[in-house]
Amino acid sequence: MQRISKKLAILLSLILLLSAVGCKAEQPKQTGEVKKEEQKEVQKPVTLKFYSWESYFKDNNEKVIKAFQEKNPNINVEVEYVGDGNNNEYLKKIDLMLLSGQQVDIVMQANFVDHIVRATAGVLEPLDDFMKAEGVKYEDIFTFNSKIDGKAYGFPGDVKSWFVMINKNHLDEAGLPLPPLDWTWEDYREYAKKLTKGEGKDKRYGSYFHSWADYNLLAFYTDRLDNPFVKKDGSLNFDDPLYKEFMKFRYDMENVDKCSTPYFEVKSLNLNYRNQFYNEKISMLPVGSWMISEIKNTEKYPHDFITAFAPLPRWSKESPKGRTITEAMYYCVTNISKFKEEAYKFIKFYTTDGMSIKGTGMTAQKGGDKNKILDIMMGENPSKLYDVDSLKKVFNNPDWFDNVFTNVPKYHAELKKMFVEESEKYLVNGISLDEAMKNIQKRAQEIADKNK
Repeated sequence: MQRISKKLAILLSLILLLSAVGCKAEQPKQTGEVKKEEQKEVQKPVTLKFYSWESYFKDNNEKVIKAFQEKNPNINVEVEYVGDGNNNEYLKKIDLMLLSGQQVDIVMQANFVDHIVRATAGVLEPLDDFMKAEGVKYEDIFTFNSKIDGKAYGFPGDVKSWFVMINKNHLDEAGLPLPPLDWTWEDYREYAKKLTKGEGKDKRYGSYFHSWADYNLLAFYTDRLDNPFVKKDGSLNFDDPLYKEFMKFRYDMENVDKCSTPYFEVKSLNLNYRNQFYNEKISMLPVGSWMISEIKNTEKYPHDFITAFAPLPRWSKESPKGRTITEAMYYCVTNISKFKEEAYKFIKFYTTDGMSIKGTGMTAQKGGDKNKILDIMMGENPSKLYDVDSLKKVFNNPDWFDNVFTNVPKYHAELKKMFVEESEKYLVNGISLDEAMKNIQKRAQEIADKNK
């Protein structure tokens, strides 16, 4: 093998040498001719390969690309959709393409956890030098910091922030006003009690918490900053009393007050939170802003009631106002791209001006027009299905603060999976809360020790 490798190395050296000689053998050019040729080379059109799993946003992406190419006629952007609309399948295919050396200039990450995994693996290009050359700073462009070890490996876009969706007809029926911007989880509980009605199969619950880990962390998202699982120093945070407090709060709403869909039903019946809301089986749903544009799709989600909106509640009256959990897509340049500068230009446009053209998610751009994006997301005649004033009131809250995860250990996904497994044993009335928290802390430490 060593002999073969040496032969290949010699052969490659010869090829390079012959190429160099061939170049020197050409007739010398005048200086002016060289400059003209170099200028032509700079202006030569390039084609970027942008990979996405969001085939359902094909038309939206084409609008953004058209606007970009009007300003940058020498940069063509081709979007290829892989993964059949599934982010996990997309990541598998993209990782294979990167390993095989195929042309992959721009990729997406669905959240910061996926983003940090690939940034630390060295497959994403840092963007800091491009920004420096342009004379701009990350902090001046975006509202929140998603740098990794001080470097920007991607730009945030299609921002997803959490709020509460409410069936406005149910509110009116119960004689309840729209919740104020500073309401608490105890206020939410009282609303849920008053919105609950009926029995058996005809019962309508005032509230719904899904099976995701997020629904046991909602109090953290408004009361604590950053990742609930770990502290700033990287140590585990499962001794925080808020875990027990909110899990008991949820359990009591479902099993004592009986005003929120029981976890047992959510899991055993494999309930879909969208169907529960649009079929009017529930009145309130804490969820993310990806739902806004879905409301108008009555062909897929038949309904005729108006949806109102409220902020994610504070844990208590002493908690900060205006905080909500915010996630984003991250648009990145790969380190194997041959057109890194052009790819940088595109993702910067895509995540700033492009967000108000695409209209499928909120913007992280400083000074971005949220109302313009909301209008696009709601479509024509929004007042038929949306309480427009309450939606815009939530997003223009003067106390608005994006709570974004930036402290993410490499074993975050393991902690999240474990947390769901152990917390649900309590929620289905299988074990005590103390036992559940003891198991969570034990398994979390095992995961952390394993990953040292």
